[in-house]
Amino acid sequence: MTLFGFPESVGKSKKLSPKKMFRVLDLYQAVSDLWPEIESIFSFESTFTVRSLAVNSLLKLGEAFRSMLEEFESAIQKETSKTPVLVGGVDPPEPTHGSIESTRGTKSLSQSERVDGICD
Repeated sequence: MTLFGFPESVGKSKKLSPKKMFRVLDLYQAVSDLWPEIESIFSFESTFTVRSLAVNSLLKLGEAFRSMLEEFESAIQKETSKTPVLVGGVDPPEPTHGSIESTRGTKSLSQSERVDGICD
């Protein structure tokens, strides 16, 4: 099934940059939101393979997102460690969920919930 082949291949890719993190998160959310319909439409034993592909897509996308998140946090830590803090200066911020959200430009509660759901 090519329907779930794309998300699964994205999830397997080793060359995903942190810049694409939110696209992967959106794709994960789309498949996750469609799960009740997928389960209903493909509820027969003969369509078990389709349900299995959908679950594998979610797993691979979740793993890819967690990997990109770790890479992003590591990049932030490396960058802040290069900047010396002068006496009386402002300490560089620790990488937080807020700094990750700010890369997208807006902070939405649903996005925060998605990240928490994948990273738990």
